[in-house]
Amino acid sequence: GAGMVGQNLIPRLLAQGFSVVAVDKNPATLAVLSERAPSAERHVADLAEPGAWMDLLEGCLAVVDLKAQITSPDRVLHMRNNATATACVLEACRRHKVPHLVHLSSSVVLSKADDFYTESKRLGEASVKTSDVPHTILRPPLMFGPGDIKHLGLILGLMERFSVIPVPAGGRYLRQPLYVGDLCGVIE
Repeated sequence: GAGMVGQNLIPRLLAQGFSVVAVDKNPATLAVLSERAPSAERHVADLAEPGAWMDLLEGCLAVVDLKAQITSPDRVLHMRNNATATACVLEACRRHKVPHLVHLSSSVVLSKADDFYTESKRLGEASVKTSDVPHTILRPPLMFGPGDIKHLGLILGLMERFSVIPVPAGGRYLRQPLYVGDLCGVIE
């Protein structure tokens, strides 16, 4: 709830009068969220572990599942954070009869990519598709905007420091980045 999308979505939802409960396993990102959205309720919890966080979904109008393990050489982390955590979120939604789940998958699930991220996002999305929880699945591509430290933000940082940077596939590698604010508008 407090990653790049959460940091941008939650203030918008609060401005519309919604009450927001954010759950994130990283206290540092929740601390940043507390500055951007002080009225959001914030909880530290690992969604891959069933626990008290599941009861936070009681009475919710919707759950927006934003979690993603994007970078790690460890398959176990990808599976835990993208597939196992999705199963736990679905169980909590079932338990509390959440009317709707918005699940952020990834455009990579439709690609030929074969890596831990893609494998785990495909499994997570499949568990949502086959569940009885009412849902919408969104598949955003690479995103950029406020809070981007992994993709275009990283590339821009490299461009500021170095006069030359390598370009994958000689510049022929097609990317269609999505501005995080536009994704937030779709979720709203």
